[in-house]
Amino acid sequence: MSKTFAFSAAPRDRKVVKVGETVTLDPNKTQEPLKNFLWSFGQQAPVETITIVTNRELTQVNGTRFGNRLHTNALSGLITISNLRVSDSGTFCIQIFTESHILTESIILTIEDNLKNVLEGENVTLETPMDQLETKHTVTWTKRNGDEWKLIAQWKHSGTIIEESFKDVLQLNPQTGYLTFIRVR
Repeated sequence: MSKTFAFSAAPRDRKVVKVGETVTLDPNKTQEPLKNFLWSFGQQAPVETITIVTNRELTQVNGTRFGNRLHTNALSGLITISNLRVSDSGTFCIQIFTESHILTESIILTIEDNLKNVLEGENVTLETPMDQLETKHTVTWTKRNGDEWKLIAQWKHSGTIIEESFKDVLQLNPQTGYLTFIRVR
């Protein structure tokens, strides 16, 4: 008689890397060789399957956000993502299926944009990759406070929202989505 057990743990690892870099996520696997597993991803929780391995055979998941930037090692369970973007930040979860149970591990990945040095009293502008926003676009700027992200500015449906406590120090460009901090303190 076989029994199946599922184990889940809080994220064991947090990685912080910069935009444009490459990262390898390595499951802290058991002694058993990996044969069947899947990786999933989500910005808040892992909801999108990004790679599946069954009997050590890789099945490509079409249409994921990572496209050809994602590479999976079907033997070790490693995934490597190249040319990282800020939008690649989130929780990655591997489920390893064995004959007796399912092991689940999570890794939180944070991608930081290139940092800018600014003198006090100067303005600093953070850019988007857009030359011209269209009605279908949404630009959201957030500020990290510990493990939480707080909305500070947004352009959506041709309208601009700036969080009340930032109204005197932020400008959001409605053509490009660029965010300018006025007279940095």
